[in-house]
Amino acid sequence: MTDIVGRLSTALADRYRIEHELGQGGMATVYLAEDLKHDRKVAIKVLRPELAAVIGAERFLREIKTIANLQHPHILGLIDSGEVNGTAYYVMPFVEGESLRDRLSREKQLPIADAVRIATEVGSALDYAHRHGVIHRDIKPENILLHDGQALVADFGIALAVSSAGGTRMTETGMSLGTPHYMSPEQAMGERELTARSDVYALGCVTYEMLVGEPPFTGPTAQAVVAKMMTEEPRSLTIQRSTVPALVDDAVLTALAKLPADRFASAAEFGSALKGETSPGRPMTRARPLTRLDARSSSRRLAPRAVVVLGLIGLAAWGWLRPMGGDAVPDARRVNLVLPDSAPIEFVGEAAVGVGQTALAISPDGRSLVYVAGGTARPRLYVRPLDRFEATPLAGTEGAFSPFYSPDGRWIGFFADNQLKKVPSSGGPVTTLADAPFSTGGAWSTQGRILFLTKGGSELQQVSADGGRSERIANSPSASIKTLTFLPGERWLLCTAYANEGYYFLLARSVQRGEDRILVRHGTARPWQDGMAIPADALIGGTPRYDRHGSLLYTRGDGTLLAIGFDPERLETNGEQVVIAQGVRLESWSGHSQISLGGDGTLAYVTGSNTGVGPLAWLDRSGRLDTLPFPAANSLGTDIAPDGARAAVSVPAVSGSLELWIYDLRSGERQRLLSGLCGSEIRWTADGRAIYACLSGSGLVQVDPARPGQADTLTRATFYPSSASRDGRLLLLSSPLSDSMFVLPLDGQSAPQPVAYTTQGGAFQPDFSPDGHWVVYLGNAGGVFVEPFPITGEVYRISAQLEGDVPTWSRSGTEIVFPSASQFYSVAVHQGSPPRFDPPRLISTQRVAQYSGRPYAMAPDGRRFLMRVPTSEHSAGAVYLLLNGFLPESTPR
Repeated sequence: MTDIVGRLSTALADRYRIEHELGQGGMATVYLAEDLKHDRKVAIKVLRPELAAVIGAERFLREIKTIANLQHPHILGLIDSGEVNGTAYYVMPFVEGESLRDRLSREKQLPIADAVRIATEVGSALDYAHRHGVIHRDIKPENILLHDGQALVADFGIALAVSSAGGTRMTETGMSLGTPHYMSPEQAMGERELTARSDVYALGCVTYEMLVGEPPFTGPTAQAVVAKMMTEEPRSLTIQRSTVPALVDDAVLTALAKLPADRFASAAEFGSALKGETSPGRPMTRARPLTRLDARSSSRRLAPRAVVVLGLIGLAAWGWLRPMGGDAVPDARRVNLVLPDSAPIEFVGEAAVGVGQTALAISPDGRSLVYVAGGTARPRLYVRPLDRFEATPLAGTEGAFSPFYSPDGRWIGFFADNQLKKVPSSGGPVTTLADAPFSTGGAWSTQGRILFLTKGGSELQQVSADGGRSERIANSPSASIKTLTFLPGERWLLCTAYANEGYYFLLARSVQRGEDRILVRHGTARPWQDGMAIPADALIGGTPRYDRHGSLLYTRGDGTLLAIGFDPERLETNGEQVVIAQGVRLESWSGHSQISLGGDGTLAYVTGSNTGVGPLAWLDRSGRLDTLPFPAANSLGTDIAPDGARAAVSVPAVSGSLELWIYDLRSGERQRLLSGLCGSEIRWTADGRAIYACLSGSGLVQVDPARPGQADTLTRATFYPSSASRDGRLLLLSSPLSDSMFVLPLDGQSAPQPVAYTTQGGAFQPDFSPDGHWVVYLGNAGGVFVEPFPITGEVYRISAQLEGDVPTWSRSGTEIVFPSASQFYSVAVHQGSPPRFDPPRLISTQRVAQYSGRPYAMAPDGRRFLMRVPTSEHSAGAVYLLLNGFLPESTPR
């Protein structure tokens, strides 16, 4: 900005002499200057460079001419405007006095007569402008100046000029036109075509604050304010200040109606109502309190819009000229980063790589962002410098996920095709560093090593950043790690982990000693213990990050991003947790979030739906899809009872736990059996009388629908049920900590035993043939395989070159079905010794939701498939940047 001031001073030297800066707002910096020709003080506002670059100085100056014609005693006029080296400026009279914000900060509440007079004067100015086709869009105490006690509305129409000149590109600047405490509901919803009633709402908020000392809706964050505004009714003024006349209370509450049609049609009507007069053309309406029935109806009507606001609009960027009191949002720049439409952020499904994966990372200097984009079938990496709007695809990174930068920012590490790779951040040849089957993430140390996770997070390895032989770090695989990042000194890794007992927790893992320290634990079967000063229900996954100021950032299961002071030497927290953002995107029910920290303190996070999977539906072989009215969306695992009459479904609850439900496929009746599952995989017993599942704290259990809420433990270890033999004697299992199959004799006397497999790299999702003599499974490196059972070494790959996923053997034993990419395939099985398998045949192009667990179940007659339907909500809503200095002052540093 210093260069801009210098160029401005030089260019305007014949007209104005700039003296000093007065302050900075969301769109401009204000300077005090002397008008040399007229010998008077003036205020020169200079558009922020990034704003001027987006909308164009010339376009802005053309639009501002409309405002220059506004002449009213309560409007601060426009004296001059111009452009200097691409930067627009405009000049206004300098008002000696104070703003309404200054007076409110000093007095908190104004005399009722003063408040009514100021509101009426502002309303008069607004009414004049509205009749000339200009909406202010940013009425707040900062923009109301008091000159000899009279109100002057400043920045009149500047927001309109910015919006008109910037068009849709305005969002790329990360700035929002409006201030959350005074923003109308329709403006918060992002509607661009605002009416006079939007300004009436804002003036109602200002009047409310003048009378009781605070705006009608407050909160610790901008999104909290907007959420309250969308879902709550303002408290009556007379309840808070008994001397406020009822007619003033009525007028203000009418101005604050959530629906524009319920407010005053003009600011003049509002002013007349404040003074007890009848407005021309419309009698004054009294705002009545909501009855209980009204409140419920209003909540139902507003809830969907509130969700949108929290997820998308509530996290938009707002700028402030000065702090707004004790519960104001800290002075930070929150930028909505618009990515190219041709490359929206995508997330690799859990079935493809084991867990939800990180999709973006910020460079250490905070100047660039790398993200995964280009479609779920074959995504690749894109690099976007934050000072530009274009993103560059990196050649050779097809299939990439979980990118991370080298400490110097010159390289980007990533995973693709079960390998760890690196590519220059500026583009260039891709180098393969190591095999990394089922990786869940990596971290690049300053010592030239890369630590990465394999086998679903159960194994931690390291390799030189130059490549070479990788080695396993000697520590016990007591937990499946989902994410990792270095703490200062690089002696400890900060991780999100999942343990055998069914707990998600924060873990500090020693890089050298093989020691684990649990920092936060979350589970349903045991009380929280061994932890920091964070509630037990605060974490389900989390993607923790350590900020350079000494704060631990982590995500709660409801999408809230929090910070708390953290000592990386003692591995202890201190102070109170602080909300940083809400509506953060979570990956499935595990709570893996999409956040990244740059070395300069810049934070990037992704908002949007955490669903990704829609309702249950029947898919027949003709391609017809019939959606079922199962009330709980987002089903993860499903299995059909042997009689075909019921389905068992695992569903994530709002609380974050995973629940087991029974759904009657004929009547539509449903029943919740159990909460607290530690895995989405569920299977009916061979006789259809019970369901196998994994329960947190209890291990592998059997659940009888006749006894909801109860479970019988089969083994205390954590195993996921895969397939029960038809005779009810054996149960095939998989483990979150191993790539082996296991078999459990159901005689109640034996423990699970690992099953040797012939293919290299692991076996997953095994399924018995109806006669129990064969098993089909998914290979770790891709492909569907069949082997005799018990395993003899004879193996058949039946998926040819198709990758394949989650195979199922038909009850007739004559067919194996599996999805591959976005299509369904069938393999005919011909009995014999050896058996013969036909080439895969396409039976449906219906895409199957990619998630952990079995995404579909075949009906006993083999004619239909019960499946989870993917939805477009699985993509991100938006990417936001919170620039350096985002942590509130109350956060320990």
